[in-house]
Amino acid sequence: MIQDEELLTSESSDDELTPEKTEIKLIMTPSRPKQKAVKAKPKKQLQPTKKMSSSVSPKKKQKLKIKDLKPLNLEQEKQLFFQFNYRYQPQFEYIEKQIKPQQPHFKYRDVALKILNACIKQFGSEEEYLENDGGRILSMEETQFYFDEYIQSLDVGDLISYEFQNNTVAPTSVVHNPTDLKSRVIIGLPIQYRSNRIQGVLNHEIGTHFIRKLNDRLQVWYKKRNKFQMQNYLKVEEGLAVVNQVSTQQYPYMYMGALHYISAIMASQMGFVEMFQELERYIKDPERRFRECLRMKRGIKNTGQPGGMFKDQVYLIGAIKVLKNRHKINFIGLHSGKITVKDSMRLADKINFNIKLPKFLDDMNQYMKNLERIAKTNLLER
Repeated sequence: MIQDEELLTSESSDDELTPEKTEIKLIMTPSRPKQKAVKAKPKKQLQPTKKMSSSVSPKKKQKLKIKDLKPLNLEQEKQLFFQFNYRYQPQFEYIEKQIKPQQPHFKYRDVALKILNACIKQFGSEEEYLENDGGRILSMEETQFYFDEYIQSLDVGDLISYEFQNNTVAPTSVVHNPTDLKSRVIIGLPIQYRSNRIQGVLNHEIGTHFIRKLNDRLQVWYKKRNKFQMQNYLKVEEGLAVVNQVSTQQYPYMYMGALHYISAIMASQMGFVEMFQELERYIKDPERRFRECLRMKRGIKNTGQPGGMFKDQVYLIGAIKVLKNRHKINFIGLHSGKITVKDSMRLADKINFNIKLPKFLDDMNQYMKNLERIAKTNLLER
């Protein structure tokens, strides 16, 4: 996952980064009036909403960074939520900024549900899918080993570092420093990586996000995107990363992308408590289910109201775009920088191919076979 400096626009974060070689940091992060118990409502079909409420300041539009959407009182509100047996609507506080009203994307709702239901039908539950396809959860020491090995294999230790943090919204994210051009991977604690999937995570965060960022500096459009009339690349950025991630899995369901897509639609129509109940079919573990609700409800104070931040729908939207165009795309070109599928074709004769590539592109025949397998598994053969 990339962290946008300006919501849904660019990826860079101007956080201070770590020194040159790969470093490891460990950052440890700590009664409201009673609310009425919320009764579970009958299931309703997820449909486009005409109107959506949100606590939005009427002030002049301001730049909003993803990191600003992490609630300041997250731990306290989380404790209350679990203390009141999942019946408390968290009341989040932020640094005075809130997101503007958003409408979720609905076009791929049926596709997302088919992916989720097909996986549940095959394995019985998400937990069984994780155990069978993912393997055991890694320790911190094992995680460090895999990250170090991947970074060393690309010979980019002076350009990227990683650190562990508590209370992150996403299990992994990458921030880029526009000043020294170095990148940093944020790894959430407790570790959620699994033995059979860590390679996919590395393909996603470093092999896709970092590599495309690194190569972008070598292209003619670097810092001249307007001149070359280039499109916003966020959907393709995350979609390509998803495809590269699941390509290593035995059963390459785009489960999390589909889950984020459906969760966003739920958040647009439900409060936190109701959403938490509805998601039980797809996420049994209460801790991870809370985290999923938080991803969609971040940015609003009263989570009992419909609304939220639906950026995470781009994972599935982008992945579908990449897979549908897989026979037309030059995937070396698509990894050459921060570029969309359309722009990679339009600017093909301007691309500098003297770039660094991830190891999974060494065997292009195998890579294309993996894409076919992903498309078939996720019911997207055409």
